[in-house]
Amino acid sequence: MRRSVYLIFTFAALALLAACQAVPKPDGGMPQSALIGGGWLLTEITGQTVAANEQRPPFLAFGADNRVSGSGGCNRLSGEYHLASGQLHFSRLISTRMACLDMRTETALLAVLPTVSSCALSEGGNILIFYNSENVPVATFSRDQGGLAR
Repeated sequence: MRRSVYLIFTFAALALLAACQAVPKPDGGMPQSALIGGGWLLTEITGQTVAANEQRPPFLAFGADNRVSGSGGCNRLSGEYHLASGQLHFSRLISTRMACLDMRTETALLAVLPTVSSCALSEGGNILIFYNSENVPVATFSRDQGGLAR
């Protein structure tokens, strides 16, 4: 009986540890060059999967000059970013003001960007995750392999 309780406890602890490893946390060591060189397609925002949109995909592109540009899926956006020791902050964000049929993703992205405080890469540098100040993932991007981010 005692051995069964011990085995159950051990398996439960291992399962809990495995679940903790499922979401990468900011490690503080990401160089700016890891963000530069192509766009990042938005795949998830505040826990909701973003529908694929080949016509106007929501994306971000980071420049070596600390400028960020992209699209919310309807309007173009741009601003500044600062990345140091895993801490990421956006400032001076601006956006065009066209009206589109569905603005939910764009509205959510523009609301989330000012709350970002850190980021991490996973899956060999092909997934970029933004975290808020409580280390909760608020947006996930995949590296644009097909040239959709334009």
